[in-house]
Amino acid sequence: MAGKGVVSEILKQKLEGKKSKRKTQTKTEPEKRTSICLPESLYRALKTYAAMKGLKLNVLMVELLQEGLKKRLKSQDLQKELEFI
Repeated sequence: MAGKGVVSEILKQKLEGKKSKRKTQTKTEPEKRTSICLPESLYRALKTYAAMKGLKLNVLMVELLQEGLKKRLKSQDLQKELEFI
């Protein structure tokens, strides 16, 4: 697994430097667990980006999914249908 060392090194650098501000998710509704299959290169890129930003991978993925869905719904004028996003 080639990307494992990169993420560890980034995390070490973050911890040695100034403390990162971690964004926390507010739990306003029950969560649903799911599994998705990602190409390994995409997973490594997401994991590395989350580490660089001081986010948990789950928080980053939820944000990206919400933004992407909002953008698609807006372009199709369906955003009113799903106001909970």
